[in-house]
Amino acid sequence: MAIVVVASCVLLVFYLLCSVARAISFAYSNTKRKWIERESRFLGALLKDYDEVLRSEDQITRKASKFLDSEQLIQAGITLRLNETEQSWITNARKVVSEATWCLESFEELRKRSNSSKWFVFSLITNHLLPMLDVARGMRRIEEMINSNLGMSRRRSSSKGNKEVCARNIRATLEQSRSKVRSLLARSIVDEIDEYQSVQTPALCVSLRAAELVSSLMELIIGNSKLMDGMVEQVISVKMHVDLLPFFMEDLQSLKLESEMEKSWLVEASKTVEEAINDIAYINIAANRQKWWWWVYFSRNWRARRKLKGGIISLGSKISDLLETKERYGFKFITGRSSNFARKSPRQQTVEYQDMDRHLSSAVEKIRNRLIQLRQTSKELSLYVSAMSKELEHMHKLFKATKPTEDFNQKRKNPTEAYAPKFRSAYLEQLKKLTCEAEQYSKASGIQGSELVTTISEIKGITHAVNLLQRCIKVYSIEVRADSCSVVGLEENVYELVSQLTSNRKERSVISIVGMKGIGKTTLAKEVYNHPTIQRRFQVRRWVSVPQVSDKSELLEAVGNQVLKTQEKQGEYWIAKVTDFLKKERYLLVLDNVLSTETWDALKVAFPEMANKSRIVLTTCKKAIASHADQNSIHHFLRLRTKQESWDLFSQIVHHCPDELQTDAKEVLGRGGGLPLAVISVGYLLSWKEVSTPEEYLKELERITQGQNRTPWFDTVKVNNADLQFDKILSKCLSYFQLFSRDFEIPARRIVASWVAQGLAQVSGDEKTKIPETVAYAYLSELIGRNVVQMVQRKPNGKVKTCRLPSAVRHLLLQGGNDNNSSETGSGSSLTSPTSNVDRNYNLHDSEDGNTYDTSSRQIHGLYTNWRNVLLKESFPRSVLFFDDRAKIKPGEEVGEIISRGIAGGLFGKLQTLDLERVFRPKLPETIGKLKQLTYLGLRRTYLLTIPESIGDLVKLLTLDLKHTHVRTLPSSIWKLKKIRHLYLNENCQIHRPIFMISMKDLMILSGLFVEKGHPLKDRLDKLTKLRKLALVFNLAPTEQMLVAKWIEKLTDLESLRLRSIDEKRAPQHLKLETISHLTNLSSLHLFGKLENQVIINQLPQSLTQLTLSASKITDDPMPTLGLLPKLRSLSFHSDSYLGTKMVCCKYGFPLLLFLKLWNLDTLKILAVQNGAMQNLRYIDTRSCHNLTITDSR
Repeated sequence: MAIVVVASCVLLVFYLLCSVARAISFAYSNTKRKWIERESRFLGALLKDYDEVLRSEDQITRKASKFLDSEQLIQAGITLRLNETEQSWITNARKVVSEATWCLESFEELRKRSNSSKWFVFSLITNHLLPMLDVARGMRRIEEMINSNLGMSRRRSSSKGNKEVCARNIRATLEQSRSKVRSLLARSIVDEIDEYQSVQTPALCVSLRAAELVSSLMELIIGNSKLMDGMVEQVISVKMHVDLLPFFMEDLQSLKLESEMEKSWLVEASKTVEEAINDIAYINIAANRQKWWWWVYFSRNWRARRKLKGGIISLGSKISDLLETKERYGFKFITGRSSNFARKSPRQQTVEYQDMDRHLSSAVEKIRNRLIQLRQTSKELSLYVSAMSKELEHMHKLFKATKPTEDFNQKRKNPTEAYAPKFRSAYLEQLKKLTCEAEQYSKASGIQGSELVTTISEIKGITHAVNLLQRCIKVYSIEVRADSCSVVGLEENVYELVSQLTSNRKERSVISIVGMKGIGKTTLAKEVYNHPTIQRRFQVRRWVSVPQVSDKSELLEAVGNQVLKTQEKQGEYWIAKVTDFLKKERYLLVLDNVLSTETWDALKVAFPEMANKSRIVLTTCKKAIASHADQNSIHHFLRLRTKQESWDLFSQIVHHCPDELQTDAKEVLGRGGGLPLAVISVGYLLSWKEVSTPEEYLKELERITQGQNRTPWFDTVKVNNADLQFDKILSKCLSYFQLFSRDFEIPARRIVASWVAQGLAQVSGDEKTKIPETVAYAYLSELIGRNVVQMVQRKPNGKVKTCRLPSAVRHLLLQGGNDNNSSETGSGSSLTSPTSNVDRNYNLHDSEDGNTYDTSSRQIHGLYTNWRNVLLKESFPRSVLFFDDRAKIKPGEEVGEIISRGIAGGLFGKLQTLDLERVFRPKLPETIGKLKQLTYLGLRRTYLLTIPESIGDLVKLLTLDLKHTHVRTLPSSIWKLKKIRHLYLNENCQIHRPIFMISMKDLMILSGLFVEKGHPLKDRLDKLTKLRKLALVFNLAPTEQMLVAKWIEKLTDLESLRLRSIDEKRAPQHLKLETISHLTNLSSLHLFGKLENQVIINQLPQSLTQLTLSASKITDDPMPTLGLLPKLRSLSFHSDSYLGTKMVCCKYGFPLLLFLKLWNLDTLKILAVQNGAMQNLRYIDTRSCHNLTITDSR
């Protein structure tokens, strides 16, 4: 019996020991569980983001392999670059997450088992104790791995010393790659890849609950103020952090989350806020219970204070963990600039920061001065005031580093670390309050005892709060990045295409988007397909990627499955099913990449022609297919991008171009031809390159640009060669571009005038309303539409400013021409006829060293030595162009010699075009008048002093360009130029015998003419009635100005008008101008001078696209009226153009405005942009508007 009792006792003791061991293990695991759960969740989120980037990079690489060869892909190195140690970190993190998942699941299972299992000894050991010990050991092991292997303390040896590797480092590397992936995902090269699936944040709920937390905390502090003694530091810190949290959460409401880390942090924030609210409620209940027991209140007061202090510390720890987690992982919240992210104007932000800067500077200086006295009177107090002063100084430095820029456009270009606006306002208030309190407590002197203790406690609280505020400012930020715009350069196409698709035409129509491969056809179609207006308009929308298969059944089946969204074998019933499906509703069908008329013919029978405004959009590389599909529809021909558009596209992908190289890099990129696919490919390759110096960067950009894929260009040239065989005029127009050096940027004005001069722009009998210049510009537009000519720069009104022949096109055209039309001219020169043997053209190019720059075009390098050999072999040229790359210090005497000898030898007898633009002061021979066939004489930017009297003998001359020369007086023989159409002068040039201008009845462009007081020319101007472009500079009396104003009223064909009214010192003076509202063709207007009739601003023609005002001294706000101009694209206010203090851009005003310039408007204080105004604005340029504040309500 005794043995049984002893055994029972031993068993009982053993049972109790096992129970205690299990309880201790459970308590330990339960303590660690929450921390491990949180850390494993964040590590898991980091790993998910890592895997997502790898997946996206793999998809991008597979897509890129279609247009990059294997060598380029290898060079690009499109991978998430982690070193060996970082890879090891990722591996360990996966192990931690895996083991943490097991531990947490096992703990939860054991917790449930403990509530239901019968606790026998054997069961206790096998089912409870041993598993719980395993879990406890596992949690301890996980904690050690997180703190040592994955924490901030892990180090590795290297030749350069130790380098820390932690979650923040991994996150930085990950974010760098994710940023590049994000840019590429929005680009057309990865059209087939789904974009990041962003989700709306739950920040609204967290923000509301955080606001409740603030209210609850205030009630706790106010209701228990007597118990708060000795907790000043804790209360200040907790209250400040809790006060700031709702504002940051409110800023996050407009964001869409892209990463798992962002989502996890918000989930953690939500849990923390809920726990904090519950904790405060519990503390309040406990405190109220103590108050009811009034007879024991005083005896238990210390226990209540102890519980309250513990609750406040616990609350502060939970809130602080949010801050610490975001610091440790280093992730960022990101917003795009086009989101509904609330923002203040740059000026408003700057004013706020300037006020706070002054406030901080003053407080720091006063506290510094106070410290000198305190060190003598109270050393103990001075120590704490000194610590507080140092924190304020650190805060001041941080504050200066976060000052916002006033450069609106600079912030549009680059990603910036922008502090969330509502949070910013909140922390500025907190900072102002803290500095006031710091200044107040630093004044304390002569205090002792409890008062000294209280003051020191307050100062410590302020010091800690300032430190915490610095951490909050660094962590609670939102990075502002430019939203990717996949339709750069296609904005007008989007507008036009949407308008065409939503027109009132009831019949089904086919609208084609035409352009070379890689120009953005699919990108434009997708933009329109997903446009909100289109989504509302069509009940059924289907996107069909047309497969390139030869089998008709396979084609029909593939297309049918995309329309019906099935994977069935439709067979012969496919056409009927698709037809029945589309008959039910109004539909929009996009057929992407139709490459043959046979494909269209096979598909069109399935698309019902109903009178319900259904539409079909077709993308193709061939104009013939578009015409075959619907001859009555307007086709959308996409153009190559301009130099600026190419740069904008490139900058969305590559964000690390050195500032000092941007001008050169833009030029290098611009020479690539403006093909979006090529631009994106260059950016794609360069974005993954690691370059150490600016020079290396530029060299790498040049190498990649020159080595781009030429296949799209080859296909384009091949198609155009076939088409232009039947269009000899357009073929000659294209050939003319080859006269210019490779990548030469040619003004459209120069091209159009040359074509008119050579007789290439003929007006047919049924186009009597047209003029040769309009025809020539139409030819240029068609070549741009055919993608063989690039528009390099656009005018503000949308027209072509400069253009060029892309290098790839030039190379292919000349390569084809070498078979039949090449001739060698000896060492150092080479000629290739870019035109027929009848229409001979020459490019004469002189350089400093005489080297040959291009041996594949009809150019003569080393002018004086080679020109005679060339001209003797290829006599009677129609066009001669001179280029001079030498420094502008030596006059071009050789040019004059060549012209003189060419005339004397009869070699220039058929010359029509003589272009010397930018040749420095060529010496024109007196015999130039013998060039009887000359129709174009280009002397722009030659800085000539005089021109020969014999210029009047050029009776067939159509264009005389003397802009940017120093010619002050035209020879009297100028009156003989009766056929002149374009006369460009230099704004200083006068005509002494204006009576002869009566003979210039065909003059269409008169630019740069200067008219003085009393000059008889003003009485003769009314004879010029065909002007399309007029640019006058005059110093006239008011009565004389009225004559000019009356004349301008009669110029109903006028398209461009530029008037400068100046005095003897060329300063602005009064400008008289009557109503011009009836000039319905006027698109560009530039006025310089004080407008006497300011009502004219309210009577501008609706056709206006560009308006520039300077020194106009307008007093009433012109913006409400100007905002009604439906076509206005560019608006500029220069110095003293407006004297008011406020401008208001009214709701929905300026619908097409792209550029707004405000320069030197000293009195302007407010530019108010109302909701819906300037929706298409791309660029705002404010210079020397020192008092301007922009309020944007859009």
